[in-house]
Amino acid sequence: MSQLQSLRLAQFWRSTLEPALAGTQGADAFGTAALYEAVGWLNQGVFIRYFDRVDADLIWIQMRDRVASIKPLEGMAAEGQLAQVRSLLQLNRPFREIELATTGSSQTRFELGLFPLALLHGDRFAADSLAATTTKWIWLDDDQSFELLDDRLSRVQSEQLAKYLGEQVYGASNQSSSDGAIVAGCVRLLEHMNTSNDFFSMAERRARHVSIDFESYCDRIGGLNAWRVPIMSSERGRRFEALTNQVRRVLSREIDADAGAAERLDDARDVDDEFERYVRTLRNRWEEHHLQGFFAH
Repeated sequence: MSQLQSLRLAQFWRSTLEPALAGTQGADAFGTAALYEAVGWLNQGVFIRYFDRVDADLIWIQMRDRVASIKPLEGMAAEGQLAQVRSLLQLNRPFREIELATTGSSQTRFELGLFPLALLHGDRFAADSLAATTTKWIWLDDDQSFELLDDRLSRVQSEQLAKYLGEQVYGASNQSSSDGAIVAGCVRLLEHMNTSNDFFSMAERRARHVSIDFESYCDRIGGLNAWRVPIMSSERGRRFEALTNQVRRVLSREIDADAGAAERLDDARDVDDEFERYVRTLRNRWEEHHLQGFFAH
């Protein structure tokens, strides 16, 4: 047992597992998906020997019954994640019995070097209650409710976005589901997608210099929090697009208010075009790095 591995796992318990367990108390679908994501991080960390496997089994004993009693909504977890959890539930001491990555291999060294940063980004996304507000609306509302919401969101003003985006959103959630919070949460989703794009672009550059399976890495690591940007189905993809369009409209109205009459049309078109390209790029890259496990089944 490595003292460093045990210390990492203790920190992971406080930062990730404990909040995820607390989030499942109300049998909420969002909390269930968050706990499955946290178990995935635990499993990947043990697999590459970042966490101690004996300590991981002790932690698993505390959460096994809770994990066994819940299941994510269809589409909230890739089949690979569901299979991993099923395998863990079938074993008495799963982390001491599973096969670990080969020590010293190029793949293991590559993943160990990136895991702390990947986990940090994952924790920040998980702790962003403003982004969570928007993710919940995309996942959990029926079409009729979302159509009514979309009509209301068209009236959100830039001052409302600034209000919510300027607030502290990490840690315990006290965000409302007001219209302004939902549109602002979409901005947060785009920010996290951009952070993900930067991370996987950096990882891809590193991968060019070593012999590793980068597609497998994206499937296992990117797939863990893919559900937080629900674009894996056409229905929810349309909802995400509707929300990004609301963000674009707010930006365009702000330009209209600031610019002179002669400048407004061209400036608004420039913003529209640039914003659409930005969102399209982020969406394509998110699909490439996070959704392989969803599209493969």
